[in-house]
Amino acid sequence: MRKLPALLSLAAGAALALSACGGQSVEEARADAYASIQAMDGLSRSQIDEYEAQLNTAADTAAIDNIVANAQSASDEKLAADVRATAAASASASASAAAEALKDELRDVTLVGTSPGCEGKTLYMESGYDSFEGDGRDQECLRIHDGMLHVTISAADSHLVAEGPVGGKVDYSIEKDGDTYTFTLVSTSTDTYGSEGSHTFVVDHSASSSDE
Repeated sequence: MRKLPALLSLAAGAALALSACGGQSVEEARADAYASIQAMDGLSRSQIDEYEAQLNTAADTAAIDNIVANAQSASDEKLAADVRATAAASASASASAAAEALKDELRDVTLVGTSPGCEGKTLYMESGYDSFEGDGRDQECLRIHDGMLHVTISAADSHLVAEGPVGGKVDYSIEKDGDTYTFTLVSTSTDTYGSEGSHTFVVDHSASSSDE
């Protein structure tokens, strides 16, 4: 019977050592893990239920820690994806707003070509329409085929984009410097459409004023 105090002393000492080292029982670790996973904003209800089911059968604290780490990784990934999606939506909205502003700027304005092949030729977008018209579209200038009925400003990048009914497509970037607009060929679906290089046009204020 004299051994009992010694055994109790050893047990008490082990408990104190575990406490000093910050150790937890499996059930304590499981309870903390439930709370941690419940607080993860990036997890859906079904994901939380799945991780909690895994915790229910975890045999030791190492397994519990691994489950919590996996849950945290999944939550962080979802939150990061949400941030990226929000940024992309904001960028798309900004690009669309810029395109609309450029359309408004060019609507009811006559542009007159100043570069070789386009000299004296015009481009204009009538009020109420999105499509550019004028002989600046002809084969000597921008080479935008007559069958391309929709010649407008792209909402994605404010480029001049022309598309035909049978798949032909021309893409010109647009740079503005005061009243001068430079159209530079970015891509074309065929040699039939689009003119290599840059083509400059200036605002014809007299024509624009007379149209008002």
